[in-house]
Amino acid sequence: MSKVLKGKRGDANLLLILVLLFVMSMMIGVIYAVIQFTSETTFIEDMCELAVKRTAYVFLSAAGTAEGSEYEIGDNLMFESKLREEFEKLLAQKNISLTALNVSYDGQRVEVTGTAIVKTQIGGSDQKNVTFKYTGRFHKNFGN
Repeated sequence: MSKVLKGKRGDANLLLILVLLFVMSMMIGVIYAVIQFTSETTFIEDMCELAVKRTAYVFLSAAGTAEGSEYEIGDNLMFESKLREEFEKLLAQKNISLTALNVSYDGQRVEVTGTAIVKTQIGGSDQKNVTFKYTGRFHKNFGN
């Protein structure tokens, strides 16, 4: 029995290296999990910014093409409605459903707040409520 317990030279270093590798792999796993759980809000805000850009493009391209166009740049309510539609369409493509959404546009500043249900990647089919707030700018005289 004493022959089994006797260590050879360098065994302590090998054991230390194995313990450090285990600790490092656990740290990487924890960091990955934290990134997964916090990235939904950033992703939704990015989708919101993309929706603002798409809506702005639709308004700017349609407003300059014909007189009496359906999209008048000065109509803030129509902008809010179109932005809401674009945002819901973008999130639906990523299987994210909105439970509440508030869009306000004052002619220069766009503010979107709401709550969405996101299916989390970790833990199977769990769902998570994510509250988000996006503030951006869109000036109706953009490009002039």
